[in-house]
Amino acid sequence: MDNLGRTIAASVIMLLFVGSAAASTADLYFTSPERQTEIESYAQYELTIENTGTAEDVYMMSADQDQVQIAPQRVPEEDTLEPGQKATVNVWYDPKPNQEAGTYSFDIKATSRASGKTYSTEGRVKVIRDHDVTLETTSSQTVCLGNKAVYNVDVTNGGTQAENFELITRYGQLTQSEIALEPGETRSVKVVASSNSSTTENFNIIASSKTSYAQDIINVEFNAERCWASQVSIQPGNKETAAYTGTEYGVTVRNTGTKDDAFTLTSNVGDLEETNFEIESGQTASTTLEVTPEELGTQTLTVTAESHVSTRGSATLNVYNGMASTVAFEDSGTTVCETEQFTADATVTNTGEAKESFALTASRGNLSDSAVELDPGESEEVELELNSAEMAMGANNVTLTSTAATFNAPSSTSTLTAVKENCHDLEMNLVSYEKSAGENKAAIYQIALTNTGTRENTYNLSVQAPDWVTVTPESKTVPAGQTRYGYIYAGVPFEKRGEIQITAMAEGTEIEKNMSAMLIVDDGVMQKILSEEDNTPTGSFFSNVPGIEATQTVAGRITAALILGILITAAILYHEW
Repeated sequence: MDNLGRTIAASVIMLLFVGSAAASTADLYFTSPERQTEIESYAQYELTIENTGTAEDVYMMSADQDQVQIAPQRVPEEDTLEPGQKATVNVWYDPKPNQEAGTYSFDIKATSRASGKTYSTEGRVKVIRDHDVTLETTSSQTVCLGNKAVYNVDVTNGGTQAENFELITRYGQLTQSEIALEPGETRSVKVVASSNSSTTENFNIIASSKTSYAQDIINVEFNAERCWASQVSIQPGNKETAAYTGTEYGVTVRNTGTKDDAFTLTSNVGDLEETNFEIESGQTASTTLEVTPEELGTQTLTVTAESHVSTRGSATLNVYNGMASTVAFEDSGTTVCETEQFTADATVTNTGEAKESFALTASRGNLSDSAVELDPGESEEVELELNSAEMAMGANNVTLTSTAATFNAPSSTSTLTAVKENCHDLEMNLVSYEKSAGENKAAIYQIALTNTGTRENTYNLSVQAPDWVTVTPESKTVPAGQTRYGYIYAGVPFEKRGEIQITAMAEGTEIEKNMSAMLIVDDGVMQKILSEEDNTPTGSFFSNVPGIEATQTVAGRITAALILGILITAAILYHEW
C-alpha cells in the first residue's frame, strides 16, 4: 500500500471511531429520587440507565459517598447495552450511626466504556433520628499539679423517646456513669481529672443509649503543669574561711514553674542582702549571703525560698582557727644586779585574720596588761616588771606567752634571758700601820677596799671610835675588780692607857662592810686587828666602844697630841698616795 492508501485508511478508521463515540450516550434517573430512613435502617432506590446513543456500550457505576452502595456495578452485567435499551440498577443509602438528622444528597455516576464519558444523576435521603444524644463541654483545661480540672458535660436527648444513657471516659472520674433523659432534656454530669506530674491527655467522653443506636463522642484535652516550682543554688558549693571573718556566697533563685511567683528567702546562717523577690516564670533572681562564722568545723548553709512551694539549696563552709599573734621582747637579753627592779618591754602583734583578744601570761614578774584586743595587723606594747631579788645568780629565762582567747589557741611565746650578776660586792681588809712621834703614841690602819662586784662603786668611809680617831678620805670610788685604800689614824692622847676598839665602816651602793681593830694603849702602842664582822651587805654597826681606863690630867697635852697626830697622819698619807 502506498502512502496515499495508508492516509485514506487512517482517516476512515478515525471517522468510524468518532462516529461510534458520538453515538454512545446515556441517560440516568431514579424511579423515586428522594427517600427517608432511620439511622439504624437504610433507604433503597431503583436507578434506570438508558443507552441513548446509536452504538452498543457498557457502563461502570459509582457513587460519591461511602454510605451509598450500588449493584450491579457493571451495566449490563453481561454483553452490552444496545442503543435504546434500558437497565435497572439497585442503590442503597446506609446512614452512619452518628450521622445527624437531616436531608443529604448524593451522586450516582455511569462511565461509558466506549467514550470514557461520565453521566450522573442526584439522589436525596432524609435521615430520621428517633434516638439521638449529644454531648457538649469545654474542649481543654489546664491546671496546676495536684489541682482538679472539672469538665461540666451537658448531655442532651435529641431523640423522640425517653432513654437511659451510659457515660464512659478513659481518663478522669465521672460523677455519674448513667443518666435518664426525656426527649429534648439536657442535664449535666462532671468529669474530674487531676495529676501529680506534668502531663497532657487527650481522651474521649462517650454517651451511649442502653436501648438504641443513639451515641455521641467528644474529645477533650487535659493539661497538668508544674505551676509552682523553683530551684535554689548557692555558689560556691564549698568554701573555707577563718572564724570571725566575713565571707560571701552567691544565691540564685530560679522560677521553674509555669506561673509568676513571689519568693521570700531565709538562711539558717548569716544575713541575706535581699530576701523578697517577684520572679516571672523561667526567670532568675540573685542575692548575696554574708556569713561570719563563730564556730570551728564544717557547717552546712541552707537557704530556703518560700512561695507556693518551699525549696532549699545548700552549701558547706569549713571554718578554721585563723587567730594568731606574735609576741617579742624588744631585747632578748639583759644584765641585772642582785636586788634590781627592772622593766622589759614587749610587743604583741595580731598576725591572724580577725579581731581578737589575746591573753598574756609571764613565767615571772608583773605585766602591765593581762590581755590586749587587736585588729588584724595591729600591735601593742606591754611592760613586764621584774625583780632580780627573786632570781638566781646567773642566767634566768623569762617567758612571755600570748594566747588567742576565743578558742584558747594558738599561743606564741618570747623568751628574755636576764643574767643576774654580783654587781656590788666588796672585800675589806684592815692592816695596821704604826708610826711614832716623840713621846706621843699614834697608830695608823690601812683600809684596803677591793671592788669584787661587776660595776664601779663609791664607798663612804667612817669609823666608830673615840673622837681622837679619824678616817681619811671620807669616800672612795673603786672601779670593778680594782683596789683602793683609806686610812685610820689614832692619835692617842697623853697618858692614855687601856684597850680601845676601833670599827671601820665602808658603805657603798647595795653593800655595807665593817671591820674592827683593838688598840691596846700601855707603855707602847699595841694594835690588834680583829676579824671582819660581816662579809655581806649590812646596816648595823658596833654600838659599844670600850672606854679608856686612863684619865687625862693635862688638857693641853691632849690637844697637842691630837694636833701632832693629825700632822703625822697627813705626812704618812702624803707619802703613801
